[in-house]
Amino acid sequence: MKIYFASLSPCNTRKVNARQIIDFIKSCGHEILENPKGADMIFVWGCGFRNDWREFTFAVIRELKQIYKSSKIVYTGCIFPGKFAESIKKELDVEVIPWKDATKKIEKILKEKTKDLYSQKLNLIEDKIVDNLEEYRKANPHAKVWFEDEYIKLNICEGCRGYCTYCSEKLMFPKFRSFPEEDIINQCKELMKKSNSKKVLFLSDSSGEYGKDTNSSLPKLIKRMKDEIDKDINFGITQINPEHFWENKEEMFALVKDGTIEYMNLPIQTANDKTLKLMNRKYNSQQIKFLFDKFKEYGFKNYSTHLLVGFPGEEEKEVEENIALLSNYQFRHIIVSAFMNHPAIEASKFENQISDEDKKNRVLHYSQKLSEKGITVHSDLGGISNRMMENIRIKLDIPLKNI
Repeated sequence: MKIYFASLSPCNTRKVNARQIIDFIKSCGHEILENPKGADMIFVWGCGFRNDWREFTFAVIRELKQIYKSSKIVYTGCIFPGKFAESIKKELDVEVIPWKDATKKIEKILKEKTKDLYSQKLNLIEDKIVDNLEEYRKANPHAKVWFEDEYIKLNICEGCRGYCTYCSEKLMFPKFRSFPEEDIINQCKELMKKSNSKKVLFLSDSSGEYGKDTNSSLPKLIKRMKDEIDKDINFGITQINPEHFWENKEEMFALVKDGTIEYMNLPIQTANDKTLKLMNRKYNSQQIKFLFDKFKEYGFKNYSTHLLVGFPGEEEKEVEENIALLSNYQFRHIIVSAFMNHPAIEASKFENQISDEDKKNRVLHYSQKLSEKGITVHSDLGGISNRMMENIRIKLDIPLKNI
């Protein structure tokens, strides 16, 4: 068969899963097309986590159905059984396969009887895009590149073992697993030789939990990579929750202090103990302050955090307390996002829900006050950028008139 794979997901951590399906399709003898024209089947990898992405995915599939009438369409990715999946299936008459259920169903669709999807070798790594972001942006002012693109990107684990009350992503994640150290090291070693780079960025849903299922840990992985690949590797780490940093704090602080870890993303969500408890986060405000004070002591400034604004029961004084605390530190940036309700999450049942208008105002207030302190803030109120939609429209050759 001739198959086109349309990846709509904006998420770096799911690229490894999308690549696994593409590689599996190829291994079964099917041809992957560069555009949807002439495809017998179109796979759409979408995101069911955010409402804006759900609506966008629905619109994309609707247009693909209208334009490529002879192509069978399969919707897979970060979705879970429920109202949205049923509406896609019934209203658009397409096959819906949540990633958690992918293996047998995708094999059946491809009429594959001898191979299974989960035996397909994982491609965990992606090369850097730029050597120097600042210089590249000067020469290419409209390019969509970020500081992370200076790094070799390496997926180290997937899924999450936590149960945050605000998280609907957990419903779509595969079961937590640490990828084998041998695969991580071998793929990294091979690519580092080709790219002549010593900067590696760990990607995952929950980096700090690496090794909890394999009798290893994040510091152990880093040490082994330095021992077996290059002692001068510099690491960036995404999605390391403060509780997991705290579990290995002596080793992690040592890696920060000696420069081995040169960037870190620690999503605190809030520094208010009452809200942290409601969120089911396993750390407190004093631990957050201790971490950031240590970074300040070491002169470490290349770290970022994430705030979740408008969680049920959040008081305005909490916003001001968070601003006062964070203003004491020098972050690379802070992402400030509005709490997104979802009927499947525990927090949707909490009292004292915050209105959308109040969430928006609080996000803007954070952005203004923190920016005044010289902190770079990225605000997220939901909504996909016109540029991203246009890029997807061009790639798929569809009008998306009704978005």
